[in-house]
Amino acid sequence: MRDGELKTIDLALGRILRHGQNAVFLMARNVGDKFEVDLSAWAFPILAELMGGPLRPSELARRIGTGRSTVTRHLQDMESMDLVRRVKGEVDRGGTMLALTAKGVKLAEASANERLAELGRVLAGWPDERVACLAALLGDLDYDMARGGVVPRISTETP
Repeated sequence: MRDGELKTIDLALGRILRHGQNAVFLMARNVGDKFEVDLSAWAFPILAELMGGPLRPSELARRIGTGRSTVTRHLQDMESMDLVRRVKGEVDRGGTMLALTAKGVKLAEASANERLAELGRVLAGWPDERVACLAALLGDLDYDMARGGVVPRISTETP
C-alpha cells in the first residue's frame, strides 16, 4: 500500500519543483524589470537566505544546496547590481560575510511578497486546517530529507 503513495508523492514533488522553477524564472524577469536588474534564477534563494542576516559564502552555498563556486559567480553579478556586499565577520574579523544592501533588501522583500501572494492565490480555496497541515508536513519532510542526507538542512531560524 505504501508504494502507491510514495509514487504519488514522488510525482507530485517533481511537478511542484517544475512549477516552482517556472515561477522563479518568471519572477526573475518581473522583479528584475521593476528594479532594472538582470537577475538569474539563483538570485532568489541567495536573497532569501541573506534576509536572515549576513552569512559566509560557504554557509550560503550549503543552505541553497550548491557549490561555493556557483554562489561566488552569482554573487559577483549581484554585487555589481548593488544587491549584496561583503562585510567583516563579527566573530572572526578576517572572515568575509555577505549581506544585503538596501536595494537588495527591497528586492528580496518584493520577491518574497510576490511569492507569498501567488501561494496565497493557489491555496485560497483551502480550509485553514489543510494549509496548516501542509505547512507542518512540508516542514517535517524538509527536516527528514536533510537528516537523511538527501538535501542540506536549511535553518529557518535567524542566525
